[in-house]
Amino acid sequence: MKPKKIFMKKLLFIPALFISQILLGQKGELIKYLDAYKTADLYQSKEIIYKYSFIHDKKYEYDLNILYYSHIEGITFKTDIPNINGYKAIMNCKLKNGPGDYIDKKLLVVMYYDSVAKHYSVFNMREIADTKKEYQVIKKITDTSHTDKEANYSWLTWWAIMAGKLKEASNYNNLSISLSKQRGNSLSHFKSIETCLKRIMASNWTKSDEDEAFVEKESKLKLENIEGIGKFKIGKTPVTYLETFIKENNFERQSINSWDEYQNFKYQTYKIAEVFTDKDEPYMSATYCASYCKKVRAFYIPKMTIAEININNAFLTFYNDTLVRISISYSPEILNAFEVKYGKPRISADSKNVTCTSKITAETKILQETDFSSYWENRNIQCVASINNSYNDDCEKTQDSYILIYLRTVRSKIQECNDKEENKINEIKKANKKTKLNDL
Repeated sequence: MKPKKIFMKKLLFIPALFISQILLGQKGELIKYLDAYKTADLYQSKEIIYKYSFIHDKKYEYDLNILYYSHIEGITFKTDIPNINGYKAIMNCKLKNGPGDYIDKKLLVVMYYDSVAKHYSVFNMREIADTKKEYQVIKKITDTSHTDKEANYSWLTWWAIMAGKLKEASNYNNLSISLSKQRGNSLSHFKSIETCLKRIMASNWTKSDEDEAFVEKESKLKLENIEGIGKFKIGKTPVTYLETFIKENNFERQSINSWDEYQNFKYQTYKIAEVFTDKDEPYMSATYCASYCKKVRAFYIPKMTIAEININNAFLTFYNDTLVRISISYSPEILNAFEVKYGKPRISADSKNVTCTSKITAETKILQETDFSSYWENRNIQCVASINNSYNDDCEKTQDSYILIYLRTVRSKIQECNDKEENKINEIKKANKKTKLNDL
């Protein structure tokens, strides 16, 4: 038994290692950055964008709304400092251009290794341009112009970094700081660029072309079909596996019998609970996946880690003792892993205008509700990652986001079974209530 256990642990480790190898390098870090832009209104996505950006302003700049991107073509380029290379990539993007309107556009991204963050970060993302040509044009204008040297030096610094002229960028930025001090202007922008250059120039290290080629080669390996998460396989994993899972992870087993108990359990760690319907407030049962169907058993895990990825609010639904549904919290990190392992999803985006009246100002507003979903399919198994932004009658914004993997052929059966059993219970309650009134 012991050798078998060791072998199984190795099998679990290999997928995690495979994913981490693919995500190495400039392209993998760019994918994390771009994926976060798909859901830039989420706090977690904003943190990822911030993490993989060199220029850190006090407020986030998320005017660019990326619905979808594809065909990333990237190359490393040499700078004017030995052993420091940049990374330049071009990709096709579908960008939001207004309510319900999207346009196709090619974008350019320039990245450098960040000596503080210890990974590649984005310096700038913009429409395609010839960086070297733009730098030479601005340089010529600056050399011949005698007006607004401060603004010219600022632009020249920016395009010098874009073109890999890091030493020259540093010189021009110092000139900008000197002129700004003389005029009593704010130095915050130039200090931000100064910090950025220090972080780039202090690295004195860059991934080799061979490393990047290895990553590109690995990413072209045959993609897998989605079945579930870790050892939780849709249509395959038996309910008895939970006993093994509990022992391997040192989890404590409990039960949830009401909405209030579920709310208290949400913040627990290293625990799993079987969920049962709420007898006092039965209408709340569905909100935490409890079912009246006797063929269904549901379990809730607030937090767990699979392949070094944190998974929150996992609901596991078993039908006839076989796993048929997994529901977890939405996470850009999980979506990124899915895209690496299963390929690009099918995208669905929808929007509509709604009218509401603000409680505070009594002003009637027309606001846009959006629904964005990504789909992966494997025969009867479907995975959907969805973010829905909506507004209530008081113009308060609400967001519903989740990742759901389920067996399509069983979904309707569970609903029918649940409705049938719930109706039976309601009829019994009515009969009992009527009996109590016999003496009235």
